[in-house]
Amino acid sequence: MTNRPSRVALTRGESRYDNVRRALELVQDDIDLRGKRRVVIKPNLVSVRRQLASTHVNAVRAVLDFVRERYRGKLVIAERPETGTAAEAFRNFRYADLPRRYDVELVDLSDGGALDCQAVDAELKPLTLRVSRYLAESDYRISVNPPKNHDFVLVTLSAKNMAVGSLVKDDRGNDRKRFHQGYPGINLNLYRVVRLVYPHLAVIDGYEGMDGDGPVNGDPVPLRVALASTDFVAADAVTASVMGYDPSQVGYLTYCQKGGLGMADLSRIQVVGDPLTECRRPFRHHPDYAVQLQWQIEGVERYL
Repeated sequence: MTNRPSRVALTRGESRYDNVRRALELVQDDIDLRGKRRVVIKPNLVSVRRQLASTHVNAVRAVLDFVRERYRGKLVIAERPETGTAAEAFRNFRYADLPRRYDVELVDLSDGGALDCQAVDAELKPLTLRVSRYLAESDYRISVNPPKNHDFVLVTLSAKNMAVGSLVKDDRGNDRKRFHQGYPGINLNLYRVVRLVYPHLAVIDGYEGMDGDGPVNGDPVPLRVALASTDFVAADAVTASVMGYDPSQVGYLTYCQKGGLGMADLSRIQVVGDPLTECRRPFRHHPDYAVQLQWQIEGVERYL
């Protein structure tokens, strides 16, 4: 990390597409696609049925338009839903119409092999998780996802979208389930995994968020905002603040900052666009909010 403040764009308005597009334009000087061989957009399609839980196609269209004005190489939308198939999610949420217009490929992250990631179990003993080789070896990754409460780590934003979405789920087992190793373990594991698949560009489509019993069964929150940054930790920290959370309460963001992946300290983040104070709308907490705060690990530095 440098001493220069990380920059996060924050926009507010009544158009999902326009919010995302304006946020990207505010940080366009930070986005460098020159020489890239494969740019991968990773939406959050955790549900193949419920749109509120999943990345809206209009947010992805805004990213595609922005990217295609600056990059003509291989462009991919890649995902592996928690339930159902990528093909179902792409069809149900109207992603199937995108390849023809944008020369983009739709990829199921079930394919493409895996890399090992050294994680921990509930007792903080070594545990090996398998991460998508395809995602890890892509040279520019873009996360596009809505802001939602989470049932283990308070909030699910760009870091969690990339980390959990990269974990392999196949006939050998479901590493997404093995990833959940209690509140201390899951926050540490999220940091360990995201080091391999971090987004080079984080886009948060906050036109509508989810509070309460997220990340699938919660209730809609009409935020009407979008955020973008090439510092994914900063993007997640500012979004957490928009949602009414103190970023220091989010274990994996704390670890990402300690590990040098980005900035979670709001005092060292430059927010451009609309004022943060005017966009903040506190979310109703998840029912397990209090126990989710119990993620601290004594002497955690030796695990980072």
